[in-house]
Amino acid sequence: MSKKYKYKLKKSEYIVLAECISSDQVPAEDIVEYFKDKKFKKFYEEEYINPYARPEEEDLPTLH
Repeated sequence: MSKKYKYKLKKSEYIVLAECISSDQVPAEDIVEYFKDKKFKKFYEEEYINPYARPEEEDLPTLH
C-alpha cells in the first residue's frame, strides 16, 4: 500500500519549513501532514526541538 501525503517535501525545503513551523506560521493540521514525512519529522525533532528546554522530573525542586 502506498502512502499518500498531502505534501511532498524536498530536503532543500526543510529549513524554511521548520522555521515557519517554529514561528507559528503553519496551521496545526498542516504540521500533522508534514510530519507524516518521517525524514522531515526526524530533521525537525533533531534540529528544532530542544530536549533541554524542560528539566528532568528528578531535577525539579520538591516541596517538603
